Amino acid sequence: MRHIMSPQLKKTLWRLAAAVLCALPVITQAASAESFNAAVMHGTFSNQYGKNLHNDEFDKALQELGWKSTKYASTKEDLAKLTSELKQYDMAVICPLFNYGYADPYLPIKYAPALARFVRNGGALVLTDAVYESHTDWLPIVDSGLTVTLQNCNSQIDAFYPEPVSPYNTVPNILRINRTFNHYVLPKNTKWEVVARCGSHKAPAVIARRMGKGFIYATTFRHPNAQFLENMRANLELSRMGLRVAKFAMPALKVGAGEIEIMLKNLTDSPVDVHSNFTVTPENGKGAPVNLSEKAQIAAGQDTVLRIPYDIPLRGKVNTRLTLTGCGREAVLFNRQITLPDLLTVKPPRYRAMALESDLQKNGQIIAGAKIAPYREKLDTLRLKTRVTTASGSVVGQADERPVKELEFKLPLQTGKLAAGNYLIHSELSGPDGILEKRSAKFRVVKDSECPVFINDDMNILVDGKPFFPIGIYHVNPLDYKEVAALGLNTVQVWSWDGEHAIDYANRCGLYSIWEHSHRKNTSVIHETVPRLKNKPGLLFWYSLDEPYEADFPVAKAVTAAYHETDIGHPTFMVSCRPELFDSHAETADIMAVDPYPYPTRKLTQVSDWMDGGWKAVKGDQPVICVPQSFGPEPVPEFRVMTYLGLVHEARGIIWYPWNDDDKEGMKFNPKLKKACKQLAAEIRKLAPALLNKDGRRPLLLAEGKVHAMFCADPNGTKYLLLVNPEKKTYKINLREQPELKNVSSVKEAFGSQSRNPQNELTIKPLETQVYLW
Repeated sequence: MRHIMSPQLKKTLWRLAAAVLCALPVITQAASAESFNAAVMHGTFSNQYGKNLHNDEFDKALQELGWKSTKYASTKEDLAKLTSELKQYDMAVICPLFNYGYADPYLPIKYAPALARFVRNGGALVLTDAVYESHTDWLPIVDSGLTVTLQNCNSQIDAFYPEPVSPYNTVPNILRINRTFNHYVLPKNTKWEVVARCGSHKAPAVIARRMGKGFIYATTFRHPNAQFLENMRANLELSRMGLRVAKFAMPALKVGAGEIEIMLKNLTDSPVDVHSNFTVTPENGKGAPVNLSEKAQIAAGQDTVLRIPYDIPLRGKVNTRLTLTGCGREAVLFNRQITLPDLLTVKPPRYRAMALESDLQKNGQIIAGAKIAPYREKLDTLRLKTRVTTASGSVVGQADERPVKELEFKLPLQTGKLAAGNYLIHSELSGPDGILEKRSAKFRVVKDSECPVFINDDMNILVDGKPFFPIGIYHVNPLDYKEVAALGLNTVQVWSWDGEHAIDYANRCGLYSIWEHSHRKNTSVIHETVPRLKNKPGLLFWYSLDEPYEADFPVAKAVTAAYHETDIGHPTFMVSCRPELFDSHAETADIMAVDPYPYPTRKLTQVSDWMDGGWKAVKGDQPVICVPQSFGPEPVPEFRVMTYLGLVHEARGIIWYPWNDDDKEGMKFNPKLKKACKQLAAEIRKLAPALLNKDGRRPLLLAEGKVHAMFCADPNGTKYLLLVNPEKKTYKINLREQPELKNVSSVKEAFGSQSRNPQNELTIKPLETQVYLW
């Protein structure tokens, strides 16, 4: 969500920002490592999405880190209070939309020297989501070398870290950065250090400036997470010591051996003695803590390398901490709790640890999983034995004892026809000297009537026990349900303000409903309404939080938990627009969707990139649905290509966005787009049995990666080849080497009348989709 300001308002706003920030007093003494203190400055901008937007941006991260913090709104009263209290803080973090939406400056501009002293004496000023002029154009008042302007970017390629890599975004955590909305323009001979550049224009996207013992940092990205703040603290405390990290290498901490490597540069004109300390302490007190130290002296202006080899035998929750001391100060590189895995972990069936009774009646097996995390155990000497029992202990299924060949693997278990009820999976991991570990996992067999909507092991959505491919659209007034259904769609997103009867009416129109509460963060509303709604015919999914930011992750998980507590019969659904958060977003719902909207500013392959990223994030444990754009201006060829990119990258549903946004934009207002949608819906319905059949499904890239394709086959044996050209160039395709087409001399257009010989070259034109069957 972006907000547009007039040039006149922008000029006014920078005065307020400059006045406020320049009034900050001098830091007299840095806070100790154990009492790091942050001032969080937020705006008071409010709209239909909430009050004081982004004032909670860093709540979760600060709580996770255990820092002291105080919030200050951009009001005259709060900012006056801040100027009198800032000396107690180490860092001032500016949230998105701070200093936004004001008509007049509150404070004079004469305090610029105070801000400069604040930073030079060891403070950090951190500007996040600084993509508006009012965020940055006051900086030259602080220091003439801080001039920066903004330029519209809409990069089509992810941002990157240029060499030599700056430590701000990479020490101790490598922050994930994606595509930029705006980038920075710096003058010649700038004093800014470029931390990251946008992918398309190679222009600065993240910048920093060390001033004295502190620094100023500005980013076009949002990183409201603990890793970001951890980086800012580590770099600030090192800067106070006169040190800078030139290289930092630390693999993810795990059970067993590893090494941390730190190259430090001495920025002072005197030698510095440095002492590193790395500790791993079990939370439960079981096992001896790991405590490792290294020492080095760094000559003035020179660098040195500290290597910290470690061997961690611990498991479970541990507290890890890495510090550097020197010049009478301590820098905390990280201080975090992690969980080191057990030697053996048993995973129940993937969808909510449930199995569908009809599946077991038909297949007689469940698919569990196992994960091994050896310390010094040798993988090729391990064996796994597994059985399935009732809750009372009666054995109902088992797997043959098997050698362990991988660290993580699926575990098919023959159970026969199990009745509805609770069951246990028991696994024993053995080595040459006997049993090493025993672990169990619970699962539940449910009746089909209890779960009208289910997710099977192939990550297909089942409705009443049958595979279902959602073909839907967002933001449909109930008055338009019949028109949408006439296009061949089968699903709509339904707002709670449309009334509970909207589900009933959609069902009568032949549409399934994705129910979205207008009070999305209120779990008490969920507990109140779900018991009334869960038995309605036509209910498909519960919509969890939409595109949650880090601060909302606990709420998003609580919302899904509330749905789970009140209904086992329908999965939760969420949508993500931030690839760098796909991993975290996947944990907030049962079904993940991605909503890439590349047209007209970015490459259409953003759709396929995000689909691949979604599947990587869910690790094969959840369906991924594609939400292509349908705002209205999209030309039909681009509209088809975006949809087919979702299909060939294995989407388990297509839900366009939107039908009608504020009576201004959407598919509803473009007859050509509606006609194209009707054609696409018909094609998807025909292809759905093949798209949902794992046997014979194989995505691939052709024409040196430019043409996206998929082989698939329906259960009746009809085979398909889908081809998508998202480029503005014609390509020749040679299919002779594809095993699916061996000895095939003729394929027919699935939605036309022409036939082709696949042993000859096929031509695919710019922005064209082709589908063949045989």
